[in-house]
Amino acid sequence: MSTQLTSGAIKVLYDDNKDSPLYTDPLVQIINVKPVAVAGGTRYRVILSDGAHFMQAMLAASHTGLVEDQSLRRYSIIRVKESVCNMLQNRKILIILNIEIVASEVETKIGAPVTLEGHVSAPKPAESNIQTSSPSKPILPSSGVNMQLEASLTPIKNLNPYQSRWTIKARISQKSPIKTWHNARGDGKLFSVNFLDQSGEIKATAFNDQVDRLYNMLEEGKVYYISKARVNMAKKQFSSINNEYELGLENGTEIEACGAESAIPQMIYDFVKVADMNKREKGDNVDLIGVVTEDQGVTEIITKASGKPLKKRELTIADDSGMSIKMTLWDSLAEEFDSSGNPIVACKGVRVGDFNGRNLSLSSNSSMKINPDIPEAQYLRKW
Repeated sequence: MSTQLTSGAIKVLYDDNKDSPLYTDPLVQIINVKPVAVAGGTRYRVILSDGAHFMQAMLAASHTGLVEDQSLRRYSIIRVKESVCNMLQNRKILIILNIEIVASEVETKIGAPVTLEGHVSAPKPAESNIQTSSPSKPILPSSGVNMQLEASLTPIKNLNPYQSRWTIKARISQKSPIKTWHNARGDGKLFSVNFLDQSGEIKATAFNDQVDRLYNMLEEGKVYYISKARVNMAKKQFSSINNEYELGLENGTEIEACGAESAIPQMIYDFVKVADMNKREKGDNVDLIGVVTEDQGVTEIITKASGKPLKKRELTIADDSGMSIKMTLWDSLAEEFDSSGNPIVACKGVRVGDFNGRNLSLSSNSSMKINPDIPEAQYLRKW
């Protein structure tokens, strides 16, 4: 992509800084389009990005035809000729009055933009003190089904940054270990969970003090009601979930444990046959189920990036397509995996590679179930 977005323009538009040269005719990318029913027809909300930040926007009614005839679509690049920034439901929305379409057929998002909401300007000292001293919301214990919340549940697939009030009921299908970092800007820690309901999945991440609040309370496999988390654009490089959005678990996020809920699945898979792996691109995330036919054991390599040793284990996985593929496990999973008895493994979000032919890698964002109790595994046992 040769077109250069106007870096910094989104913050200028968000702050309504008309004195900045970036305010005039900036080039931005539309990274999401959503129809909104209004009196007399349909309008379109969009998310605009300059490659570094994104914000919510509404197209003028005169632009509706551009979306409906596909002249304006997701990932299109536009020049904003005229706009005004308004407050709508305590959120800043850019009303786009006049645009020039620069490129329509763009296939990917440019950069890794993050939201500006909540980071507009530094708060007053008194406000800051109040905010940091406010207690975090505890996870309420399970009292069975909460009928009040049940009446207004939102499916995960419908979550988007335009909504401010929603509650989901979801199972934690995967919970990561706590990860820490140390750099010039300071220390920090995070963990993430994958929430799952009948409609889909979404990743949620907690940082620092929210790690202390939530990590020991959230259990993999359990069902919870979740509300008042921030909906952000997903950082695809850190997730294997097929969702454009992810959640930020914050100080005001409310979580309530739910009783047993058999209607919500334990995991949703979209299995790809080994014979079809050549149709997938390098870097794709896929789901796989197969039988472990060979185990090369644990070996150790030295990583180029850090110079530190890293454990790995290479398995051969076969399925009923009659083909097999190499899959690599890393770190503690490589050390702990037991291949005795040729187990069936169901893997979610494994990364496709092309070193010496197609291969797979189980990253920290992937998950693996051994001998799962699902129909596909029962079929393979007979195969």
